[in-house]
Amino acid sequence: MSLREAGAGAVTGLTAVQGVVDHARVRRGETVLVFGATGAVGTLAVQFAASRGARVIATATGKKARDLVRRLGAKATIDGRDRDAADKLAVAAPDGVDVVLAFAGGRELERLLDLVPRGGRVVYPNGVDPEPQKRPDVRVKGYDSMRVRTLVAARSKLVQVTTELSNQIRGLMKTFGLRVPGAKGGSFEAEVLRLLSGDHGLARVILPLLEAWNAVRRRAAELGRQLLAGARQSQACQRLMAIPGIGAITATAFVTAIEDPANFRSSCSVAAWFGLTTRRYQSGEVDYDGHISRRGDAQMRGLLYEAATVLLTRSQVDSDLRAWGLKLRERLGFKRAAVAVARKLAVVMHSMLKSGQSYRAKAAMA
Repeated sequence: MSLREAGAGAVTGLTAVQGVVDHARVRRGETVLVFGATGAVGTLAVQFAASRGARVIATATGKKARDLVRRLGAKATIDGRDRDAADKLAVAAPDGVDVVLAFAGGRELERLLDLVPRGGRVVYPNGVDPEPQKRPDVRVKGYDSMRVRTLVAARSKLVQVTTELSNQIRGLMKTFGLRVPGAKGGSFEAEVLRLLSGDHGLARVILPLLEAWNAVRRRAAELGRQLLAGARQSQACQRLMAIPGIGAITATAFVTAIEDPANFRSSCSVAAWFGLTTRRYQSGEVDYDGHISRRGDAQMRGLLYEAATVLLTRSQVDSDLRAWGLKLRERLGFKRAAVAVARKLAVVMHSMLKSGQSYRAKAAMA
């Protein structure tokens, strides 16, 4: 196998994994339709979906193709080109299809999508032409948003690694009585080099870590510039960045997570989708609220919490939302107040995307 073929195989596998795991989030017991199951990506998607405990129905033309996808894990097969394909799918999935992984498009696909019930998910990669049409109460999701979300996640990881390396350098030098002042960026590097100037033995240990810290920091900065450039070209991101505490990264992550504001009937449900609403316990006469559910997108939940922290501690903009959060902080403590403000931010941001209105500091609590 050539390097080009090996690279193509890796990309094919990644595309299938993104569809099954990252986008559709296929769960055990769900019914999954893989449209275009005999292609390179489709065959892998059948295997990944089956391995997660889903009941897979695959489209395949010809006996050899049907036998192939059955060996890969499909429980049923239909020919997507048949005029009665929708009827056969209805027989194979009497309760409807929870997830559709569409690796091809066209009229044949649209006929089958009519069997996706309310709350179903339709996922398709870049390059599917024509793209699946939007449907009420069904989430149709492309890979483009995931590409941006991957960029956000990659930058966050590099920033985390940078912090870990700097802490490691500080800890090792402290063991030898060398305390690095609380400096960042170039100042941190200069302080480390200054302290190491008289200890060549320790320098041979620390300098490789410092070089790695520098390299990772530069890569994180490059990804940050990509995110900033994309946010400047997005009207939705620019609108959200007018909110105190919301920067390019949080705005980009939110827009790509929501995709279409019409996916949520109510802005209040967005906070629950991000796991920022409290759990409720009811049993007999017991009825009380617990901690937040922490369901859904942990990365987005963390970004909203960071934005709320900035709004409460560093922002100087006078707004109803900040005043409300500060009152909560006096009564409930900082952490609970920050979670409440993060929940309110999710509601406000979705409402802005849905209505197209700009941020109004004195009307955010309306």
